Amino acid sequence: MRYEFTANTNTYSSKPSKTEAAKISTDMHTVYIDSIEGFLEDIEQGVS
Repeated sequence: MRYEFTANTNTYSSKPSKTEAAKISTDMHTVYIDSIEGFLEDIEQGVS
């Protein structure tokens, strides 16, 4: 099964500043993954 979600694919190692947070919502892309594990890996790597 293939899953689709919208994310900013830039990774962050800490909470972004207010300026960075504003940029996150303007730079969203459709991301496709093949498993829930793939989604969890993206989240663990800091994808927003």
